[in-house]
Amino acid sequence: MAIQLIIRGDSPFHFIGTLTGKRNSGRHVTLQNLYKVLKLLFKPEQLLSLTYFNAVKEQYNTEWLDYKAFRITHIVCLNALAILGAEIILRIPSSEFKHKNYQRIFKDVKRLRFIDWSSEGAFKFIKGMSGSRALAADLISSL
Repeated sequence: MAIQLIIRGDSPFHFIGTLTGKRNSGRHVTLQNLYKVLKLLFKPEQLLSLTYFNAVKEQYNTEWLDYKAFRITHIVCLNALAILGAEIILRIPSSEFKHKNYQRIFKDVKRLRFIDWSSEGAFKFIKGMSGSRALAADLISSL
């Protein structure tokens, strides 16, 4: 799944991910990073990661594409978004899930539009998995 998220042209990670593990200014999300992000998000019965991250990218397109000015695609924030995504997906009633009603995901992501992802903002000093979990808890409580 992580490989597909990097190589598929319709994936938000297509232009910022690298399969080789070597980062550069344009491709800063490694396959290993994405694998860990998916482990936080992924539920075997709920293959909604592409839909979820596309919703995030759509809501924050400018931020998603500017790694230096914004932290949204930094690993600590991607991990937090994955934890949040798992929570959003779990909140979808099974009746909606079976009918593939993904509007709920887009609606929940849109509710986060107030977040300042700038590199000089509140997330500047968040580091590591403990920072990701703390950020995710804050994001979840804002829903």
